[in-house]
Amino acid sequence: MGHYGLFPGDNILTYNRQKDALENNGKDILKKLGIKNATNKVYIDENHHLWVASEKSLYHYNYTKKSLTEIPLNQKPDVIEIESRGDMTAILTNDGRFYRVDINRKKLIYEGETKLSNISRYNRLYLDSRMRLWIYTAHTPVERPLCYSLKENKWVTNPLTEQLQHINITAVYDDNDGHLWIATENRGVFVCNADENKALAPYGISPFLSYNSHINCFYKSGSQMWMGSAKQGVAYTNLNNTLFSLVSTGNREDINYITEDRQGNIWMGFDGDGVARQSPVEFIRILKIKRGRSLLEQGKTNISEVAYAVGYSSKQFSKYFKDEYGCLPSEFIKQNRQTTK
Repeated sequence: MGHYGLFPGDNILTYNRQKDALENNGKDILKKLGIKNATNKVYIDENHHLWVASEKSLYHYNYTKKSLTEIPLNQKPDVIEIESRGDMTAILTNDGRFYRVDINRKKLIYEGETKLSNISRYNRLYLDSRMRLWIYTAHTPVERPLCYSLKENKWVTNPLTEQLQHINITAVYDDNDGHLWIATENRGVFVCNADENKALAPYGISPFLSYNSHINCFYKSGSQMWMGSAKQGVAYTNLNNTLFSLVSTGNREDINYITEDRQGNIWMGFDGDGVARQSPVEFIRILKIKRGRSLLEQGKTNISEVAYAVGYSSKQFSKYFKDEYGCLPSEFIKQNRQTTK
């Protein structure tokens, strides 16, 4: 189709790769696919297929087969969350009930229910690689996160859910390498063995990311792990060393979503402030140069040491710095001294 979807408020925007522009034509595109009812929820699964929930139906559009499947909701309350992994898809409705989707029989199978927060935009559903549903309310302390096994058809209690009692969870992420990452509002990041559910310990991310940082989202690309935070920009690391580097993203510091397109570009969604797209190599380069500038602003005057700290030679750092800011690091130091006098 050549488009990527963005869903602010009542509009459905698409990014047109050929024009390199956002267009408010999402509803027209859905109509062409056969989805004509008012849209409550739009979701793209890991196979790049489309799920759309309306007041009357749940739709699935398979771009490979170019086929549309409609599953009647039979007057069920609004769908607020859709989660899919492999051949398994689940939905959560605003009355706290959750269902497994049987796409072949065009049917929703009731699994269970729980009490949700009145603030529906904070209610979350996440499906991990062990086919367990995690149901929680972001930014709100609960007695313990709820975990339901779709394989065993029952609620699960384990050391993981016990240790996360009364903690404000903001995101859950399965890295597909046997680890479950739990982001919290004021307790940092927890990582556990997804199979054994061993007791957790806060992940060692200081000094680059403070222990009370609000972490909104995760994204893993190859051996690179990304974390989007509130008020502090983006953090990234190569998982072979597990040291996260936190770099400012300018005036747009509230990062709520990170993903990657088929061309390998990293996309970031900002809270109420648009989106950004960069190739991973270019994005990491920009983040490193911004970190280098921050070190210079803090009074570091040895350019070689600053370049080494961000992973470049002096020559590389000077070139990339000038490309980004229009002046050499030595010129920036002089300007900074004059400004701070």
